[in-house]
Amino acid sequence: MPFYQKRGQIPEKRHIQFRDTNDNLYWEELISRQGFSHIYSNAYHINPPTAIDKIGEPIENNIELVDRSHKHYHVKTSK
Repeated sequence: MPFYQKRGQIPEKRHIQFRDTNDNLYWEELISRQGFSHIYSNAYHINPPTAIDKIGEPIENNIELVDRSHKHYHVKTSK
């Protein structure tokens, strides 16, 4: 059975429109390891959680393929 903890102001039901006192919509984010079939957290944000504030310097990433079995293949479905 799931357990719920409340931190701050949250809506009465989950996954519905939730607005502040100025009628601005909060952004809902679901945080989980295994989707809806496991324990998850609802987080409500003032700004979209995907908003980017700043992009830092790029980091060089040298990836070496050890096993090439996971490369893309074209499947000719018309034949």
